[in-house]
Amino acid sequence: MKRKTEWTLVDEVTNDQLWHNGDTVTEPTTLLIALFACFIAVCTAVLMRSSPPELQGELWFKSILATLIRGWVDDAGGAAEVWEQTVHKEILYHPAGRLAAQKVVNGSTFQPPLPLLEGEQALQERFDTLPNSQSRWRWMFWDEELGQSARLRDPQELGEAYLPQRWMGTGFDWDAIADAAVDFRPQRNRLRSEGVRWVIFTDSTLHPVCAQWCLTLKQELGGDALLLDWDPSTVEIKDLLTTINGWIQTPSDRFVCLGLGRGVPLLLQSLAEDPALRDRVYAVISVGGAIQGSGSHKLWGREAVQEWVSNRYDYVSLDTEMARETPYFSLGLWDPEEAAFGFAGLGLDEMVFPELPKERAPVEGVCPISLGCLPVESETRHLAVRALLIFVSCWIRARVIP
Repeated sequence: MKRKTEWTLVDEVTNDQLWHNGDTVTEPTTLLIALFACFIAVCTAVLMRSSPPELQGELWFKSILATLIRGWVDDAGGAAEVWEQTVHKEILYHPAGRLAAQKVVNGSTFQPPLPLLEGEQALQERFDTLPNSQSRWRWMFWDEELGQSARLRDPQELGEAYLPQRWMGTGFDWDAIADAAVDFRPQRNRLRSEGVRWVIFTDSTLHPVCAQWCLTLKQELGGDALLLDWDPSTVEIKDLLTTINGWIQTPSDRFVCLGLGRGVPLLLQSLAEDPALRDRVYAVISVGGAIQGSGSHKLWGREAVQEWVSNRYDYVSLDTEMARETPYFSLGLWDPEEAAFGFAGLGLDEMVFPELPKERAPVEGVCPISLGCLPVESETRHLAVRALLIFVSCWIRARVIP
């Protein structure tokens, strides 16, 4: 005898259900709705697994730098107090310190973008009690408790998304990052295995610190870096592109492009002129860059750069064949000897990649990310460079090619 099929009813039977010989048969419409709901649930789960994590660039970069400083101090036999003092001296960071120069110059009259960050409202209110911009700067970056605790925070507390071993592989945890302050060879070999080389648009004459950064980058990267030296009187974008394209070895070559000082406008214009090069570039970095121009040169003068930004700084001019977020990182440099907040006549606000106007960016191909600023005078510049190399590698894995 054929066995009768039995159905288990979970919900209360409704009038929409039909009964046939003791079996329950669900209406086709109900079944379709249930299948569609399952489909949506599966798609949501896949998207949640594949979506890149939300990350705070400046926090991650400066946590890596603080960890490297820990390893450097430990190797020298320094106590925890020495590490804390060095971090407070070498790292300028506050969780609500975005647009720092505008904040300290304008005080409580400055209206930061919404939504406000943690501690931002209290920061603005405190500025009312301080007499000038210098005292506000000092209080925000050295005296305020929230900023102090953020700089000394255990990086493990940042969470899984910030774990370096998640992006660099087993063996590259936070302790390994600290060890890299003394021996960078494991990290250097790991970075080299990724096949990503660096193109550096130098600027050795704007300010001595640009030459120092360039030298340190060359020491850390070795043959994995192409330094583009240029003569202000003869430099042409086409000549820079010829040099870069001559350095390409295989179709799979990928690059990180970094500009120093006035080299940043040259970098941006080179990318805009060469779509094939843009497709090879995983990240763009400005260190103390004259993003808004400097002087009156035809390529990097203020008037020329502002005209270029108005006409070419958009998704169409900087898009890539593959739809992806290309990070445009900006790291400012701060010279306490200058009256304005910046260095070499450049304000900190002028060293930040501007946001793309929404109507000119139908797809998020260009993603400006500020890494805040660092002091011009530094005894840990080599560690800042190592932190930048590690950070950019992790970011590329997390956000560009996950």
